[in-house]
Amino acid sequence: MSKSKRLIFLILITAVFYPGTSLYAQEAPAANNRTEAKTLAARAVLRQAETAALRIRNDLQRDPLLDQIGVAEAKAGDLDAAVQTANQTGFPPTNTLREV
Repeated sequence: MSKSKRLIFLILITAVFYPGTSLYAQEAPAANNRTEAKTLAARAVLRQAETAALRIRNDLQRDPLLDQIGVAEAKAGDLDAAVQTANQTGFPPTNTLREV
């Protein structure tokens, strides 16, 4: 093996096995950023849906809708918003509480 090939081999081995490094380190933050952006967008849409649902005067229409919005908030990871939405319903929000 020539000196240049041996040097390249040693550099690759060092880069792969050196603690704290990863060949895929640059891809992970991009995936996390996309996921975080989608989560933030979903939470914004859910806030808008909750605001619209609270304008419905008929309890029989509003409360099941708020329950489903609470379920979606819990699935999006916003447990505080899910509990707050559950507290705004007039009947037991069983689906939201089950999801939380």
